Amino acid sequence: MKPVTPHPPSPPVGVAPGAVPDDRRYTPDHLWALDDGAAVRVGVTPWFAAAVRTEVTALHLPAIGVHLRTAAPAGSFETAKAALDLFAPCDGEVLQHNPDALADPARCLRDPWNTWLWRMSAAPNAPLWSAARYRALVEARP
Repeated sequence: MKPVTPHPPSPPVGVAPGAVPDDRRYTPDHLWALDDGAAVRVGVTPWFAAAVRTEVTALHLPAIGVHLRTAAPAGSFETAKAALDLFAPCDGEVLQHNPDALADPARCLRDPWNTWLWRMSAAPNAPLWSAARYRALVEARP
């Protein structure tokens, strides 16, 4: 499977480079984690979505109850041409899938800031990036 490049050639159409919400934390693989008080919701950023250049044919998520390790493979988006891996943003147990994302995987790409993939427990010291650090990554040019 093909990993997402850490430096897409340009920001996604319609998304300004500084439009990175401060209410969540990030990975260099273009995933976000949002603390909802009981767990974290995991989703993809518009920069991940921009790397998916064809129609999504399937979304594979980690099984509920599985304990993930930071940066371990956790699922994938499949297209007719490639599969793009999803990597665990932190250590923790998968608690829930988003049924809306599973029913319509392309929704994650159309509305990435508002569509989560799975919820998981997370350690308070998870090695996630701040919005400022992620913003610096996506503003950088290769």
